[in-house]
Amino acid sequence: MGLTATDIDLLIDLRRRRQTIASIATIGSLTLYLHPQQLTRLRVIIPDSRALEEYRWGDTADAILRDITGATRVSSIDVSDYQGSSIVHDMNRPLWDSRPDLAGQFDLVIDGGTLEHVFNFPVAVRNLMFLVRQGGHILTANPANNLCGHGFYQFTPELMHRLYAPANGFRVDHVLLTQSRHMSVEMDPRPRSFRVVDPASLGRRILLRNQWPVMIRTLAERIGAEPEAGLDVQQSDYVMAWSGSGRTATRNGIKAWLRKIFRLLPMATQSRLTDILTRNTLSNPHAMRRWRGDIC
Repeated sequence: MGLTATDIDLLIDLRRRRQTIASIATIGSLTLYLHPQQLTRLRVIIPDSRALEEYRWGDTADAILRDITGATRVSSIDVSDYQGSSIVHDMNRPLWDSRPDLAGQFDLVIDGGTLEHVFNFPVAVRNLMFLVRQGGHILTANPANNLCGHGFYQFTPELMHRLYAPANGFRVDHVLLTQSRHMSVEMDPRPRSFRVVDPASLGRRILLRNQWPVMIRTLAERIGAEPEAGLDVQQSDYVMAWSGSGRTATRNGIKAWLRKIFRLLPMATQSRLTDILTRNTLSNPHAMRRWRGDIC
């Protein structure tokens, strides 16, 4: 579990917009991976950081997190204390049952790559939400594509936009897809990040096929309480279809007409057209726009 320059860029942006980040909870003990050029640029932004002067590749991230955010407390949560975690808890199980005292105790909660390893993902992500106070933020970094086998799961922008929605007491700041040219994603000194719009705003799915590993990062703010009935998470294109709105009905009518024509084509042509139409790339200007931070 670790943070890279992309995560640090998101935290720098957050710190500029938010005056107080006094308490941080990390899921697991986080390490930090900064390449020399990234480290040089960060030292310009935080010139008096002793942690940066002493930094070595793969060091624990806590000290630099304090320097970036101004936090006075960094607590870590893990299933055991083998890495010195201050709170021992299995994220498969509800924190609200075993540690009700932790409710809303943190300004910032960071998952640097744990959720994909937790089988009971719905409980684990609710644990993150449980920890953060009103006006606080959650930052997550997890696999999205071409990392099958790294953990149990890979995640999509659709899921993140639906999870961290006003219906669940949150508002999305950023959903980024970051492509690296290394299977160990932290080894890429020049990753490319793209900010992904909400699929609901496009009225269609955002699909991705690419060659290299992709991580998904989400920064979201708590703006209200979780609904009493639990999280409300439904895929947006199905919600539109269920609603039966006039716009949807019209669009579906056009699609039905196009499908009739499509089925008259030779099978090989159908296959080729489907391949072209569903190949969204990370440079798709309607769905994904290039995002650059200060040190990436």
